[in-house]
Amino acid sequence: ATTMMTMMIGVRAMTMMIGVRAIGAMCAAAMMTMICSFGLKKVISSKSDWIGIGRRMTPLFGGVSILTLGLVLTQEWIWCQDNIGAPLVATEVVAVGVIVAAMLAICLAFAVRADWDPLSLSPSGRQAYVYIAEALAVLIGVHLRLTKPELFNFGFIRDYWMYLIVGAAFTGAGLSEWFHRRKLSVLSLPLERTALLLPLLPVIGFWFLKDPQTPLALVGRTPDVWFLMGAFYGLLAYMRRSAVCGILSVLAANMGLWVALHHFDIGFLHHPQLWLIPIAMAALAAEFLHHERLSATQSTVLRYLSLSVIYISSTTDMFIDMFMHGVSIDWRLPVVLMLLATAGAMAGVMLRIRSFLILGITFLVLDIVTMIWYAAEDLEQTWIWYASGIVLGAAIIAVFAVFEKRRHDLLAAVERFKERER
Repeated sequence: ATTMMTMMIGVRAMTMMIGVRAIGAMCAAAMMTMICSFGLKKVISSKSDWIGIGRRMTPLFGGVSILTLGLVLTQEWIWCQDNIGAPLVATEVVAVGVIVAAMLAICLAFAVRADWDPLSLSPSGRQAYVYIAEALAVLIGVHLRLTKPELFNFGFIRDYWMYLIVGAAFTGAGLSEWFHRRKLSVLSLPLERTALLLPLLPVIGFWFLKDPQTPLALVGRTPDVWFLMGAFYGLLAYMRRSAVCGILSVLAANMGLWVALHHFDIGFLHHPQLWLIPIAMAALAAEFLHHERLSATQSTVLRYLSLSVIYISSTTDMFIDMFMHGVSIDWRLPVVLMLLATAGAMAGVMLRIRSFLILGITFLVLDIVTMIWYAAEDLEQTWIWYASGIVLGAAIIAVFAVFEKRRHDLLAAVERFKERER
């Protein structure tokens, strides 16, 4: 046992010695990268052959600094202990952070200045430097997390890290727009693409940082993050006129609503209309905004599907409440269905769209028949059946009378109805 302990101590000491040397090698390689790319131009003539040699050596030293950085982070991960971190002194922690920040600045300089780029890449190719700079920024955070975990144990960072990420996404989108207006696409495009993915990190992180008891537990304890994501993607959809961002905004906002309903114990099977109507309304709005891009068949299918979801969910909500509570049915549910059906029918008349008119009238009649049935059966007011039958018979007779008297006008109205948009 003593021999094994001695060997383990020796291996750990050797590993720490290698880690210190790796930090020194990384610092040396990063310094040589800066000297070859920028320093030689400051101390010798621009006509010297050493300028070209240094330019050719820059990628070599840069690659060595990235490889040694990977080695340093790997050793920090091996040494890292819970709530203690890797056993590095403050000067080593600061040295690694400063060197990585300098490498980040070098990458951005190569991206902005084509004459500084040692690989002579095209403008689209130089965007890779920006992605490398973003990765180095993340590695600075990883380095601090492995060496100084106490910095991440503050209540604010621990409890609100997801808001900080969404805030970083807003910042990245703002910088992207700022660079875009200044014609710096080499910076604006990578920042925009990265900002699009940043809000998804909190959602993905909950799969690993939480122990979800239900599928909705991945979003945390509040729906605020989802609403912020919806606002972020909505802003990008407005700024970039992007349909994809618009879809992401609607999905994120609806997910936030679903999470809020879940937290208030409003189950899907209890009130389905609260869960389904918002996303169906969003689909109708999307069809209206992008009507010219869709074919007639696509528009018709989308309208019928969205309206069916709205009306069927409201009808189902009413029937669920009726069968669960009997005579104590909530009067607001049939009123909501009546208002939705009436609004749909009126929209069909004003917009001259058959799907709105047909479905609106259909579910309005269904709502009225349901209320008559409820009043006659559950409330034991059977006279309502007779009164309804008399009114229905009189209405049918009146319809036939009007049809016989104004046959041609009604047939012409039917033909005009067929010509309406489906």
